Amino acid sequence: MAGNRMSTDDRQKQIIASAMKIINKEGYAAFTTRRLAKTIGLSEPALYRHFTSKEEILISIIEQMDELWLRIEYELEKLTDPKDKLSRFVQMHFEFIEENPDIVAVLFIDEYVRLNPSV
Repeated sequence: MAGNRMSTDDRQKQIIASAMKIINKEGYAAFTTRRLAKTIGLSEPALYRHFTSKEEILISIIEQMDELWLRIEYELEKLTDPKDKLSRFVQMHFEFIEENPDIVAVLFIDEYVRLNPSV
């Protein structure tokens, strides 16, 4: 079975993608480490070898947006025309959302705010 083992990086990407899917399809309340581990086919202790907490998984999801911002800045620096910059800015956002449709649920989740009125 060693041939089926994922690299740490690939496993972390799988965990993040699965977390986003759970949140997108079932809401933040359904996102538990137990549910996530079961979805991926790992034990909870195996999940914790990759991330120390549920919050760290959420932070990793948000960090993907940071990577997008860096890519956007890099791309926009190459352009001089403001219309071209705006067009590329919008295009890159839509491409990112198309490639990562579940991230929208994480970034704009109103259910989380409803469940946590102190936020």
